[in-house]
Amino acid sequence: MKHSGKIKVNYSVICIVLLLCFVLSLIPILILSNYSAPFADDFSFSCETHAAVQAGEPVLRVLQAAVGKVIDVYYTWQGTFSGIFLMAFQPGIFGLQAYRWTAWIMLASLCAGVFFLFSAILSGLLGHPRSVSILSASAVLVICIQLMPSANQGLYWYNGAVYYTFTFGITLIAYAIAARYAVKGGFIRILILFFLSLIIGGSNYVTALLTSIIFLFLTVSLLISKNRRWKGYILPLFAVVISLALSAAAPGNSVRQAEFPDSPNAITAVLLSFKAAAFYCLKWISLPYIGMLIFIALFIWRSSEKSDIKFQHAVLCSLFFFCIFSSMFTPHYYAEGTAGPDRLINILFYSFVILSALNLSVWCIAFRNYYNRKKVHTEYSPDSISVIPVIAVSAAFVLSFGIGIISGNIHPTSVMALGELKNGEAETYYREISDRQIVLEDNSIQDCVFDPIVSQPYLLFSGDMSADPSDYTNEDACSFYHKKSIIIHP
Repeated sequence: MKHSGKIKVNYSVICIVLLLCFVLSLIPILILSNYSAPFADDFSFSCETHAAVQAGEPVLRVLQAAVGKVIDVYYTWQGTFSGIFLMAFQPGIFGLQAYRWTAWIMLASLCAGVFFLFSAILSGLLGHPRSVSILSASAVLVICIQLMPSANQGLYWYNGAVYYTFTFGITLIAYAIAARYAVKGGFIRILILFFLSLIIGGSNYVTALLTSIIFLFLTVSLLISKNRRWKGYILPLFAVVISLALSAAAPGNSVRQAEFPDSPNAITAVLLSFKAAAFYCLKWISLPYIGMLIFIALFIWRSSEKSDIKFQHAVLCSLFFFCIFSSMFTPHYYAEGTAGPDRLINILFYSFVILSALNLSVWCIAFRNYYNRKKVHTEYSPDSISVIPVIAVSAAFVLSFGIGIISGNIHPTSVMALGELKNGEAETYYREISDRQIVLEDNSIQDCVFDPIVSQPYLLFSGDMSADPSDYTNEDACSFYHKKSIIIHP
């Protein structure tokens, strides 16, 4: 449509186009999931539930099997009880073909978390139109999914992905509910938060610690501002802290920690966390990341024109974002002296991208407040925007990916998935796995000997078993399939 001599486009049209492009970008990722297969810890944490399912036990017995696994691991290896419970339900317990749902589950959690969070913060707290929160969330998800450090461990390997990516999505949903409660209240929201906090506190220590910090911050902030809703956060704060304490107190943690005798003390771990956070912030700045910020900035800047929010301490807000980002490095530095495995680095990357977008919103509002004081106003419509800047920022976003791909600096997940589908690696890999599966499901064969997996697609292949039958990957598969031994030809 035309307005004041300018061609304009409705926000709803932009949302539909962007969401359509986003969904299309997921298609090769989801198709590739048809060729994924369980490996290593997938087997060890789900032996009992697999046995119960294969025996046709009722749902209650399957749940009991999962609880039994949680108790066993709590005393022998690690205390993250809700994480272990989720691991016990890797889709492969229902058959090899069911494992294809792994990527769907992870993407559903991550996408739901980001959309809910941006809706709650950008629209619910900061007053941006719903269309702006949808556009921002979509752009953020494009970067999170396409450029995640390890799509293999973040999407296609259930055990690692459910512990981090899935839990991270659930955590974002909890933050969204917490943000909604700050504005609208509601006892039901507190009950849901309480339940989610129990899950988060009992899962990986990164999201558990982060949630404890954020809920404590919300409670204290509302208390200082004399907002009576601060009392509502006490219950979920209590839940996440108690769950985290219960997890940390597990006897099994000392068994695992014995493997890392040289881990740093708490103060050193915190200092290393700030150093690592600064390093990764610089490392993850890329053309597509900049393109995303430019794309989001257009819509947030325009909608900030009518915002009633006043940010007088944007610098302090940015420092707070950096501090909570740094805190996510601390648990693993304290435990093992490193930033963590790729599956953990994934959620650090998601957090970096999300916090960057939220920080951008803070600064847009802060600058807009300044311009408003100077009486510099621009034409604003909550329903439409000039088409030329939209085309410009969209082109910048798309070109940033194109330049990155051509230069070889980035390797988008969808592009890699298409490559593994097109060159036949994925199909060959799954055929090799399926051939093994026939033997593994044959109860008459107790001692299995296999050739090594030849096709090793980057996104799907997590590793192979060993020529040593006592290797833990071999023994885990033996327990899962009730075999005496499994050997891979050297």
